[in-house]
Amino acid sequence: MQRKKTQRRFTMKRPLRRSFVSMLIAAILLVALGVTAWALGLESQPSDAAARPEASAQPGTPDGPETSGEPESSADPETSAEPESSAEPESSGEPETAGEPETSAGAGISAAPANPMRGSGITVIQIEEIERGLLYGVKVGIDPGHQTHANSAQEPVSPGSSETKAKVSSGTQGVSTRVPEYEVNLQVSLLLRDALEAQGATVYMTREINDVNISNIERAQMMNELGVDVVLRIHCNGSDNRSAAGIGLFVKSKGEGAEESYAICEPLIAAMGEATGAYTEPIHVRDTYSGLNWSTVPSILVEMGYMSNPEEDEKLCSEEYQALLVEGMVKGLTSYFTAHPVQMPEPSPGPAETEDPDAAEPADEDGAEAAEDENGTDETESVQKQPGARMAAASATQRPDGVWEDEPDVGE
Repeated sequence: MQRKKTQRRFTMKRPLRRSFVSMLIAAILLVALGVTAWALGLESQPSDAAARPEASAQPGTPDGPETSGEPESSADPETSAEPESSAEPESSGEPETAGEPETSAGAGISAAPANPMRGSGITVIQIEEIERGLLYGVKVGIDPGHQTHANSAQEPVSPGSSETKAKVSSGTQGVSTRVPEYEVNLQVSLLLRDALEAQGATVYMTREINDVNISNIERAQMMNELGVDVVLRIHCNGSDNRSAAGIGLFVKSKGEGAEESYAICEPLIAAMGEATGAYTEPIHVRDTYSGLNWSTVPSILVEMGYMSNPEEDEKLCSEEYQALLVEGMVKGLTSYFTAHPVQMPEPSPGPAETEDPDAAEPADEDGAEAAEDENGTDETESVQKQPGARMAAASATQRPDGVWEDEPDVGE
């Protein structure tokens, strides 16, 4: 009788065990799916959501660290042999650290860490500061003197003058190298253009090849229209005296831009002399150059040296000396425009600003005439026609070779 009861007990327990195992597997799968869904949701949330305290240790476990799908092992001694229950880690009652992903009991699946940049709303833009050159904003005109073929047609020496001269002369030639001046002028001008642009200047050139036909007036007008801050007219000098040598700068005595031209010459001639070691002549003031007289912007005729001097001719045709000349010119312009910065153009006003009904009406002709002095001469015009003290003193200077400044020039 006792044997039958034992057999009956085992017969009743087997279905219960199978049912329990199925429920346990189902619970583990549900927990695993829940944790996976939670991990995906955590990754899609902003990173600062991980810093908020969590309400419970695990979803679906209101009673603390115990897992809801966990069966009690004390109910049946046979369940202790199940592999699922043996793999379960013990849950501690300590609160979880904020931001750490939770691990489900018995599932073996951990949530992926949240991306700290996702959802933060912060865009990091790195902007590299552009280093501007010392001549940034300065507009420089370069006129390489002469051209392949001279143009003997005549043009006025200055506006309104009856005196005329050739549009473009032939220039000089190296007494030793036999290199024509127009070639040396262009070589140095191209080097100067690159050096000035490297310092941030905007450079305009009247020509970049030798075979052109541009008169001196046309070259001046070209730069006037561009509104450059200074024009350097690059030339080489020549003389019947073969011992004559040195660098000379020439400006006009009166008119628009005359005063500033002379002011630029002062640091320019000093820097060129220092860079090359050549003798520097006093600044020449002369009104016989049409290219200067027709300029309404500061304009300087740069005579880099005498090609009639055999030694200086060789230097002028060498790359090393040309580089020194360019170095001096760049330093001279930098010195001047650092002390006298150019005015950057202001942005043009919008439609609302230009249509101001209260804008002042332009002065009429009668008002303009009232600005003239008692002699009927416009005050601005009278100032422009009178050279400064420095220019007047320079006009009485004699060159070391005995040539006075009012002697006819070699040619433009």
